[in-house]
Amino acid sequence: MFKIFFLILFLANYTVNAGSISCTIPTGDSLEAEKNYNLAEEYSRQGKFDSALIFYEKALVIFEEKKYFSRWASCLCSNGLSLNEYGETQRAFQTAEKGLILCEENLPKNHIIIGKCNNALATILTDLGKIKEASDAYLLALKIAKINYGEKHPAVAATLSNLSMTYRIMGDLEKAVESSLASIEIYSSLFGPEEEDLAPAYFNLASSYTESGDYDNSINCVKHAIRIVEKKFGPIHPNLGRCYGSLGNIYYLQNNLPESFKNFSYGIQIMKKNFGENYPPLSVEYGNLASSFQKASIQDSALNYYRLSANIRRLATGVDNPMLAITYLNMGISFMHLNQNDSAEFYLEKSHLLKEKVFGKKHPGVGLTFSCLGDLYINKKEYMKALSFYQQALVAIVADFNNMDIYTNPNLDKFSSSVYLLDLLETKAIALEKLHIQ
Repeated sequence: MFKIFFLILFLANYTVNAGSISCTIPTGDSLEAEKNYNLAEEYSRQGKFDSALIFYEKALVIFEEKKYFSRWASCLCSNGLSLNEYGETQRAFQTAEKGLILCEENLPKNHIIIGKCNNALATILTDLGKIKEASDAYLLALKIAKINYGEKHPAVAATLSNLSMTYRIMGDLEKAVESSLASIEIYSSLFGPEEEDLAPAYFNLASSYTESGDYDNSINCVKHAIRIVEKKFGPIHPNLGRCYGSLGNIYYLQNNLPESFKNFSYGIQIMKKNFGENYPPLSVEYGNLASSFQKASIQDSALNYYRLSANIRRLATGVDNPMLAITYLNMGISFMHLNQNDSAEFYLEKSHLLKEKVFGKKHPGVGLTFSCLGDLYINKKEYMKALSFYQQALVAIVADFNNMDIYTNPNLDKFSSSVYLLDLLETKAIALEKLHIQ
């Protein structure tokens, strides 16, 4: 959700500038539309998306009637983002797409509102799991922002931060960190270190640091984001739910389970208080809480929360969202710990098929699932099958390695995360040893 909040903050500035370029709003009904639109934007900033939706709809009726195309399209995209936050992801996509089509049919090619609509659509596409499409839309929005504003502008900073999320999900951590740092540098130089738009930029940077294993820097980034949001909006703003969830995840990775449970639980309470039981981002937080139970060897509780996570995710985004693949993977691992190998295999295969469908055969996530399938067959004492899966994992994670011979390994300098590669090679060596002893 943080990324959406960030985008709404950015779009509030973006649309004001866009409106002044594209049209002059006169009097009467048009002023009423503008008033409703500004109220909706402010409610969005506060995380009160139900109220925002009411005023966006009021503004849309007038903008459409008066054919103020830039404001009409801008309002559609903002409305789409609020619908997305409210859990109506498909309707959100349709609304933002309508705004983009309206722009393309009535505005110049590089109009700033076309950039805004691409940014909004990309945010929703990310939540729908269509990461490559989202990345392409962000890149187009970035190009348009630079054409209109130059290199150092909040619109550029916002899009860079959003773009970092897609790079991270696609496994390119170097580009993800680079984009986040560029965003932070622009915001800091323009507004100082406590600018509210910096909070999501720090949050996105923290996510990249977490995935690269730099937990201390990640914790510092998240805590800085929390300070900014609490100072501006108070202690129960919706975005704080994701922040505390992120802290819980980092502490989990550091094996600090008491802090992990505390932060996950607090984040979930904030989200439920603001949005209710089926709020889509709760899928992530329930999944994280489940992982903590899994790590504490409380597998039944872990599975219950994983199921809850998967149900919310499917309800919000359908059956092909790549985040479901992570949930299925973790469910498979929990069933492995319970020695329920058939159920474990079922969910690991579901995870693999979904990841490969979304990312292709060459992706770290695909490699991880193959590695877990190898672990499963080690448990079943079927060592040749285990080795086959370990070899497929190596092929998936090393870009120019395609050898399926179980006695052939890639060079360590061909992979960005040599520690992960060494762990996989060590596990493969154990399987080879057990095969020959057998």
